[in-house]
Amino acid sequence: MKNYTKDTLKKIAIISPAYLPQEGGVAFYVDKLANGLCSSFNVDVITTAVSGKEEVKRNDNGLTVYYSITKWNFKGFVRLNSMINKNEYDFVNFQYAPNIYGKNGLNVSLPVFLLFWRMRNINISFFFHEIAIPFLMKHVKLTPFSIFNRIVFAVAVCTSKKIGISCQIWAEHWKKYFFWQKKKFIVVPVFSNFSYRQLTGPEKLDLKASLNMPKEALVLFFSGYLHPSKLTDFVLDALDYLTNKQYNVRLLYAGYESEKFRSIVEAAYRHLGEYIIITGICSKEQMEKYLNIADIYVCPYSDGVCYRRTSTMAGLQFGAATVTTYGENTEPFFVKENNNSMIVCRDKTEFIRSIEALAKDPGLRLKIGSAGKKLYEENFSKDKVVIYYTQAL
Repeated sequence: MKNYTKDTLKKIAIISPAYLPQEGGVAFYVDKLANGLCSSFNVDVITTAVSGKEEVKRNDNGLTVYYSITKWNFKGFVRLNSMINKNEYDFVNFQYAPNIYGKNGLNVSLPVFLLFWRMRNINISFFFHEIAIPFLMKHVKLTPFSIFNRIVFAVAVCTSKKIGISCQIWAEHWKKYFFWQKKKFIVVPVFSNFSYRQLTGPEKLDLKASLNMPKEALVLFFSGYLHPSKLTDFVLDALDYLTNKQYNVRLLYAGYESEKFRSIVEAAYRHLGEYIIITGICSKEQMEKYLNIADIYVCPYSDGVCYRRTSTMAGLQFGAATVTTYGENTEPFFVKENNNSMIVCRDKTEFIRSIEALAKDPGLRLKIGSAGKKLYEENFSKDKVVIYYTQAL
């Protein structure tokens, strides 16, 4: 890790369209990262203007947040370029690759400015949490965006100094395609979006009561965006199985797609309605409270648990017994070296049986949860991940 004294701190700009006061995983993550980097850098965040009005905010850490980009189009990138010129940053880091997914149409602003910044030798780096829109026959209308997405990714690789990727399998994959640029690729795991806070026993009971849960109920916790890679049916089928077996259990869904989750329940799992609590959109602080009452944290993925899964990291961080899945993106780290820190399943049957094993054995829940918390603190805490960043820049 580079050694900087307080008098010689380098300047870094973190570019992210999502930032507080916006709610959501990206906003939470970038805020936590930016504050973590303040011990090693002079940190600015350049983000979306709130209500279309530019403003500047500074916090006690020395972090400066510029709410300066009204829209991430060509005009917005002109504004971004002027800020980079004015502040003379040593590093410019794009978080979550804004505008690379085609969500705002085929926006050519980013690749054009990347080429311009490359000619000016601006020190650009990227953190890729999701690399590409997939090619899927059922979403054929997305094909132009998928092609464009890959073109922009290629431009980013060729014009940047470093490419941080949060999934080891993806990093190895792209090193083969960009073999002449492979030294640029750095694996940077993610941390949980949340800060650890512990409720007392009475506070946990009060929280359960506020959610109309029996105080003895076993809580399955499921959270986050309902991306197609999240196997929602695994979770609901596990709940169905446990209730049929007369377990006193509740499923708490805390996420930003409450209506979508509700519609899934209404369509195929209506009989489970009394066992499901849906919080709706909630603040970072409220999520941290809910995580305290999670007995079993469920996070099944079609592509498997990996370094990029902030959802999994939250379960580990709070010491909940975590049950997840193995898939094509799962690093050996999770299934070979740390199989006592979480339960990693290969199919739905194993997933359900693992949850039942935890449901009937409080000692096993405590053992898995404690080992998972230790795993998180030793490998994926904010301090650990910040070291990855400072080494990568």
